Amino acid sequence: MSSKSSSKPDYKALIPKSHFCKDNGLFWEEQYVGNFGLNIKSRIKSITDGELEESVRLRCTFAGGGESEDLDIPISQLETTKWSTHDIRCKLNPDCSKATKYLASIIQADLADLADEKVVTEYTIDRLGMHFVEGHPVYNKGGCLVRSPEIDEKVIIKHEPSLRQIVADERCTERQAAVGMMKVVKLSPIAGLIIFLHCLLGIMRSLYAEVDKVPRFILFLVGRTGTKKTTLAAFITQMHDRDKGIKSPRRLDSTSAAFEQILHDAYDCVTTMDDLFPAQSGETRRKQEKTLIDLTRIVGDDSGRAIKKGDGVVSKEANCNVMVTGEYLIGTGSDAARLLPITFTTPIDNAALTECQSQPLIVSTFYMFFIEWFVQNYYEIKE
Repeated sequence: MSSKSSSKPDYKALIPKSHFCKDNGLFWEEQYVGNFGLNIKSRIKSITDGELEESVRLRCTFAGGGESEDLDIPISQLETTKWSTHDIRCKLNPDCSKATKYLASIIQADLADLADEKVVTEYTIDRLGMHFVEGHPVYNKGGCLVRSPEIDEKVIIKHEPSLRQIVADERCTERQAAVGMMKVVKLSPIAGLIIFLHCLLGIMRSLYAEVDKVPRFILFLVGRTGTKKTTLAAFITQMHDRDKGIKSPRRLDSTSAAFEQILHDAYDCVTTMDDLFPAQSGETRRKQEKTLIDLTRIVGDDSGRAIKKGDGVVSKEANCNVMVTGEYLIGTGSDAARLLPITFTTPIDNAALTECQSQPLIVSTFYMFFIEWFVQNYYEIKE
């Protein structure tokens, strides 16, 4: 086969004799390049959200002694790398204008001859919720990952630190969590059960999307003020950071674009919004109703609003289930069909509510156990 048809250049043949002297540093032929040599450890194939970036893991060996820590340098940036930013001890010869290119060529040559066992694939997970690694489910809870038993233990999966986490009570057993969760649900037996199931559907959203059955409706909890409907909705739907308190739902006073971004960024959970109320201002009321109608269309159509960007059109679909609380019903025709109204008529018992609120981690602990069961039994559930 001719050299023109070869898919990879012969880097070794392109490189003149180079050598590293432990006393003087690295030379390219007779030209001094810098005060360090290169010890190639491995080639890293890093996959984040399906995007591949390859890097080289190496150490710099310094003239006079000493070695750097492991450095990961993107292969695409080898010829532009500023070595001193990786290790302040790295010094290049200022009179050698091609020093960085020489180093890049040496690395490429070593990578071409690298043994297969030194090629490492790493997966990086950078958001909360469900992911798939080599076709198998992995759920990011924020503090740690729940891996499918089908994933080989040798597969390296990293996750970026998250400010939000599913915090569980480590003293609580699975049975205790289930009993506690049912106490919360029974605060309002009908509404509580439907909200609870909506949350489980939110956690399992990726599976329903895989079989083209993603929920395309908004759960609409309707009731007069003072019934504690919003309190119940927030208490059941908040999965993350319950150790820091239960947050009030977002109000329907932001723009449709802002809510569209919120629903796009939230994965495999329920986002709750409040509050559709009979405002005295006709303008405020119309704005709130328009926002809710826009949300029903984003969720119902499983696609965001079409927005022109450059030469193309982009949209931001919702990646979570959605719930809204309000004091009156709205919508007609197809808009009404995308709202699942739940009428909240009986106020919640204050004593029972206070008892549940004294153990906020019961809910997140239950969700943690449910996520672990879901990931471990993903394929059986799918069938």
